[in-house]
Parts: sequence; C-alpha cells; structure tokens
Amino acid sequence: MNSDYLKTTLNKDLQPITHVLVLEDENSRQTIILDEANYSIGRDPRNKIALASKKVSRFHATLLRRTDTKNRTFSYWLLDGDLQGNRSTNGIFINDKRCLVQELKHEDVIRFGFEFQASYYVLSNISDLALLQSGDFRQ
Repeated sequence: MNSDYLKTTLNKDLQPITHVLVLEDENSRQTIILDEANYSIGRDPRNKIALASKKVSRFHATLLRRTDTKNRTFSYWLLDGDLQGNRSTNGIFINDKRCLVQELKHEDVIRFGFEFQASYYVLSNISDLALLQSGDFRQ
C-alpha cells in the first residue's frame, strides 16, 4: 500500500477505510483492495486489472481515486474507456444503468461486457475484508 493511501485512510479523526472491488465471472472470483490512484481495466494484459473475456474491450474502463481535501477522504470514480477518451465497445452498467462516469458507492454492482461482474465495497471493519476474500476461487 502506498503512503498516500495510508495517510488518507488512517487519519486520526477517522476510522480506517478500505475500498474493495470483488470481480466475478463463472470461472473465478477475486477480491482486489484498491489503494492506487488509478486502475485500468480490460482484456489487454497490460491493464492493472485484466479481464479474460472477448466481450470486454482491450481498455474497457478506468478507476480513478478522487480525494476530498476538506474531509481528508477519497472515493473512486469509474470511467467508461481509457484516459484518452476511447470508450468501451459494450459499455459499463452500474446497478443496471448504463454509465459513462460515476462515483462508486458502497455495494454498487458493475458489469463489464456480459461475462464479468464486480461489486464495490467501502469497509470500515477489517474483518469484513476477510469475509469477502474467503469466497475467492479460480477454476
């Protein structure tokens, strides 16, 4: 974890917060702790989060961390496509609504293409993370 993440989430006035993305398809389930400023998501292996599906664009989406300096907290925003403005072929659906850009909220359900689904969580209790990770598998 980088130091910016630790400063933001371990502030003396706030409880520790962990941002988590749980990726699922029929062959796997993976829990990813989000602690970097951005993540590229897509089927190209150069992405930070690579999805093995022909129905996912090579650079399908981007997760960006946005810091609220007033509250010293941050949130993640999901963008359809890459940072150069290239959108995905099959789009992104958050809670069954097509989205181009959206701030993620606790328990949002995200669909990339037709095979991959992700759930986003904001956790204040580290034992909740262990529960999420206990369901991870690969076939």
